[in-house]
Order: sequence, then C-alpha cells, then structure tokens
Amino acid sequence: MAGLRRLYYFADPMCSWCYGFAPVFDRLRAAYARDLDIRLVMGGLRPGTLAEPMTPARARLMRQHWREVAKMTGQPFEDDIFKRDDFVYDTEPAAKAVIVMERLAPEHAYDYYHEIQRGFYAHSQDITSAEVLANFARRFGVSATDFAAAFTGEEAHKETWGQFTFSASLGVKGFPALVLEEDGQFMLVMRGYQPFEEISVTLAKVLKGAAGHNEGDACDVGGEC
Repeated sequence: MAGLRRLYYFADPMCSWCYGFAPVFDRLRAAYARDLDIRLVMGGLRPGTLAEPMTPARARLMRQHWREVAKMTGQPFEDDIFKRDDFVYDTEPAAKAVIVMERLAPEHAYDYYHEIQRGFYAHSQDITSAEVLANFARRFGVSATDFAAAFTGEEAHKETWGQFTFSASLGVKGFPALVLEEDGQFMLVMRGYQPFEEISVTLAKVLKGAAGHNEGDACDVGGEC
C-alpha cells in the first residue's frame, strides 16, 4: 500500500516569482487536491537580514526584476512601495503572519497568504507592518487582538523559523519550489517558475514512480526572488 504523498510548496509572500506563480499553483491545488496532501511552507526569503532601508540603486534593480516577472507571468505589479525612503525589505513579518493564520484560521491560511502577496505587489501595501497584516486577517474573521497576541508570541516565532529551517534542510534556497514527500523520501518536482503544463507532466511521472528523482535532490532555485 502506498504511503502518504505530500506536496510541499516552498514560498514566501514577498517573493515576486511566487506571486507570479500564484495562478499556476491555484490550478495545481484544484487538479491534485484529491491525490496529494498539499502544504504551504514559508521558505524564508530575507528574514530579518536587512536592517537598513532599501537604497535607490537597489530599488531600481527590484523594479526591473518585477517588470521581468510581470512580462513572463502576466501578473499585475505596482512599484509605489519603492518611492518610500524608509522601506526595509524584511520578509519575516509576512511569513510569520501566514503561520499565525495557520494557527488561528487554518482554512483561510492560503487565501490570506495570497491576499497579502497581492496587497504588496499589486497595491504597494506594506506587509512588513504588523498593523497592515492584522487588517488583512480581519477579512478572514480574525480579530486584530487575537492576531496581535499570536503574532507577538513565542510559538509563532518558533514555528516560523522552524519552517525556514525545514526549507534549508532540504536545500531549498530559492522560491517557488515544489517537493514531493512519500514514505519519508523527498523528490524535487519543480525549481523556479514553470507553467502548469510542465509541472503537471513532471507530477504525473513522479506519481507513477517514473520521475527518476532521488532522495536528497537539491532544490536550490538560486537567482533573485
């Protein structure tokens, strides 16, 4: 009897390629929900690593990168966030907010992830702000008080960094990435943005045991996210 098949989606709310990948992943969820236990994992793009505001030179590079993602994926982008001179590109708060929602309203966690992602990329909302993140949570029935209590708690911090560590332990250093787990073995399905058609072909092979992946395959996407 085959063991549990779990598909991990390693992502980050502040990863532009993950935002571009959102429509593809929605199709994957719809197509494979019956066959796979699909889990969203916060990979940790740049958690707590930047203490200084983004420089104008860095902002120009990010704008260009976002334009490339928009061209390839068709997702809408707005870059007004880069007009601020005090914006610190710290990805930990948004990732922790998703994990808080997994605790408080698990049925809405993915939708919350998607909403804050869209808020950041399409509407220049600052999802490094706890207040902004709490306002998004209210859309899914979580009070600002409950969200704040969980967001500032030690358990959310531990779980967030636990997911970052899990990503690193599998060699996942860039996002988006898909990894299939079956009987304790991890098999790479996708590294970096790919269209639905390509991923579905790979998944079909993996699910039939014909993918040729080995346990411990690297999942390092690399490059700018």
